[in-house]
Amino acid sequence: MSETTRIELTVLAKPVALSRQGRGQFGGQFKTPKTVQQIARVVEAWRDAGCPAIEGKVPLTLVAAFFLDRPKSHYRTGKYAGELKPGMEDAEPISKPDSSNLLKLIEDALQSYAFDDDSQFTTTFLTKAFVEPGQFARTEIVIRAKGSE
Repeated sequence: MSETTRIELTVLAKPVALSRQGRGQFGGQFKTPKTVQQIARVVEAWRDAGCPAIEGKVPLTLVAAFFLDRPKSHYRTGKYAGELKPGMEDAEPISKPDSSNLLKLIEDALQSYAFDDDSQFTTTFLTKAFVEPGQFARTEIVIRAKGSE
């Protein structure tokens, strides 16, 4: 196991779920441009964080928090346009993107960069929430080797 057994990073972009791969005209598989772009953002955030890979086949824990923009329907209109409608303060994002596909994109993006294989995850914690006023949509990720903290 490497000396660093913890990876922390933030992807400053709207969370994107892994979309199903499609098949091209000649049978080859492809990922949507949106998915490819988000995978690149996750890998770039990992490189920017300067975290070395967790080496070896060790059990891993993944903690991921996905912060999404609120839909326009949560806000009032007219001169109160910047205010939330009554009852929307505690609303949670129960629509798409779905949690499992958000998580799968992170696992696939960092596989072979930050860890050997996504099958190493034995514990996963996931949160999907709306951003607070004045904050930006983002994904916060912590990966650690079991027993390291």
